[in-house]
Amino acid sequence: MLTPDDAALVHRDPALPGLALLLDPERLLDRLTGLGSDIQAVTTTYLRYKPGISLTAGLRLSTERGESFGYAVAYGEGADDKLAKAARYRRRPSTRAAFRARNGCAFGVLRDCGVVVGSAELDRELPGIAHLSLGRGAHTAERLRPLRYKPARRWVASQGPVDAPRSVVKVHRPRTVARLAGVHQALYAAGAPVADLLGVDDRRGIVRTRWLTGQPLEPGLHGPGAAWSAGNSLARLHRTPSARLHSAGRGDSTAAAVHDWLSRALEGIETVAPELSGKAQDMANRAVGALPADRPACLVHGDFSADQVILRPDGAVIVDLDRARIGDPAVDLANYAANELAARAMTGGELHWTCADVLSGLLDGYRVGGGWPVEDALPALTAAAMLALAVEPFRLREPGWADRLEALLDIAVTSMHSL
Repeated sequence: MLTPDDAALVHRDPALPGLALLLDPERLLDRLTGLGSDIQAVTTTYLRYKPGISLTAGLRLSTERGESFGYAVAYGEGADDKLAKAARYRRRPSTRAAFRARNGCAFGVLRDCGVVVGSAELDRELPGIAHLSLGRGAHTAERLRPLRYKPARRWVASQGPVDAPRSVVKVHRPRTVARLAGVHQALYAAGAPVADLLGVDDRRGIVRTRWLTGQPLEPGLHGPGAAWSAGNSLARLHRTPSARLHSAGRGDSTAAAVHDWLSRALEGIETVAPELSGKAQDMANRAVGALPADRPACLVHGDFSADQVILRPDGAVIVDLDRARIGDPAVDLANYAANELAARAMTGGELHWTCADVLSGLLDGYRVGGGWPVEDALPALTAAAMLALAVEPFRLREPGWADRLEALLDIAVTSMHSL
């Protein structure tokens, strides 16, 4: 059954006939059962929405054999060619083999509402998943256990025993792998605190890195010492000589990067909560106006947060470098602050914290590690990062996502308070 917020979204977008179906997992399960699937439960884990064009959903599929990942895509009216293309891909020999290897993984085309549903192995943008499902290559010498999946973007699995994995295997779009692997290898060679790269399959988009034993950073649990270690490691990452990072590409200026960042954030808010778009636009204008000029540039993580840090006896290691690029170092600290502020508020906390409150330990370690000057840019960039996070409750299908989105906008206002 649709929530009132989801129903309002469906009402605003009649050009996407399958929208209501993908926002209601119970109805989707009924349709899959009608196709003869043995799926017992469907949970939506992720959404990517383009009004009037498509809605892509990441799914967790439960059967008697266990759980796996899948996808569903709802296309706009007149998408017969896309539905036909999906059906043709399903009939390719390699795809049929992957289908059989999964012992009946899901696939269906619901033409009446323009929806395609399939198991992750049938994701044509990530051919490496099908390759791995067939047990081919060195990547599958040991059992793989899927951990995360974003349709047409990335699939992640651990490899090895459940209690002692040996590696992390990721499948990306093949055209992106050369850059990702090049940056990762350059960082490791330069002594940056990252995992070592064990193997790359450019053709199929497969990257394998060493599994790091340790604990993911939880600031509320581990205290300021752990945050200090994370900040120190981030400074080391930021100080990697740029001459080693040709594959990272040139970065935009801070102003240009923030403009692009905010444009995408505002578009997302306008899409799912148009009544809040004015408030969001005002906040974006304030953030741009407060951004200092002449900011430094270096190699940045691009998506830095506490869950990208593994604490080990010899220090903190930084993982998930898929968005690494040349950019403003303050962006990484702002992302960290925004995620911490959001986490505190979303677990029932108050909204009065600022970026200074959640960055004290991290900043101390960052300064000692020789990090760049970042303090003057943090309030504005943290506000921008909060705006970028605002649509995450919708994308991740959190209960009460509209109220959570508005709460994140309120935090963005508070985060503009200077350090």
